[in-house]
Amino acid sequence: MAQELQSLLDRINEDGVRKASAERDVIVQDARKQAASIIAEAEEKAVGIIAKAQTDARDLEERSEKAVRQTSRDLILALEDELAKRMRAAVASSVRESLSPEFMAQIIAALAEKFAQNPDDTVSVECAAKDQEKLDAALKNALRDSLEKSPELLTGRNLGAGFKISFGDKDCYFDFSDEAMTALVASYAGGKLSEILRRA
Repeated sequence: MAQELQSLLDRINEDGVRKASAERDVIVQDARKQAASIIAEAEEKAVGIIAKAQTDARDLEERSEKAVRQTSRDLILALEDELAKRMRAAVASSVRESLSPEFMAQIIAALAEKFAQNPDDTVSVECAAKDQEKLDAALKNALRDSLEKSPELLTGRNLGAGFKISFGDKDCYFDFSDEAMTALVASYAGGKLSEILRRA
């Protein structure tokens, strides 16, 4: 009887071990499947994260390059503008200094000789109030031999320096005001300056 009992116990034990071993194999297999699924999902997410990071990096690089180009353009335009202002101020100062009443009288005399049709032609000169007296004296000397009449000198309220001149009853006039001369020189020099900056 004891032997039969022992045999029964051994069989129960073997069945239990076999059952436990089978359950263990199922658990291990499930765990392996879950681990493989988790790894595959992690790898898929990692690929997506890497792809997004690469796309973001490219976008950031493109935006950075665009921002640098825009900033460079803005700096060049600001520099060009500042240089143009300084150049214009320097030209205006030089023009005002060079347009002395004596020098203006020489220009007016040369123009009168070239454009006055006869000695009776009227010559109208508009000049700055500060130059009127000296220019009048200089013109009387310069035009004494070429014109019968003295030039008519008018005060130009908006003239800082220089003059405007017309001959006879003509509608056209020559503008040698400091503003016109500055605009002319600055326009020429400014174009050259822009070329230099754009080549740099």
